[in-house]
Amino acid sequence: MAVQSGTESIGQNVRGLLTQAERLARTEMELAVAKGKDSLSNQARHLVMLMGAALLGLGGMAYLLYAVYSGLAGRMDGWAAALSTAGVSFACAFVFLKLGAKRESASDEPSPSRQRAVSAR
Repeated sequence: MAVQSGTESIGQNVRGLLTQAERLARTEMELAVAKGKDSLSNQARHLVMLMGAALLGLGGMAYLLYAVYSGLAGRMDGWAAALSTAGVSFACAFVFLKLGAKRESASDEPSPSRQRAVSAR
């Protein structure tokens, strides 16, 4: 009988540990979800601000290109002024695209300090 009561207390202890582990896991999951929601709402706020800035920048660029077109239209035919403005705009876009692609490829390569840190391990 003494062995049986000892077995029950071990079983109860194991059940208690499993219950606590389950409670701990649920609490950790709730914490992770709360942190994820907070991080997601923060990123969404930043994305909205970025989109607003992009739209305002696009509008400003449109007015700037129109001003360039209007300035050129007084000196040449309208179609030539529009073609020149569009050509310069596309050339600038191409340059920005190439610079962005160059930076992206440079950021993919590990930096020398990162390589040293990996090799030291």
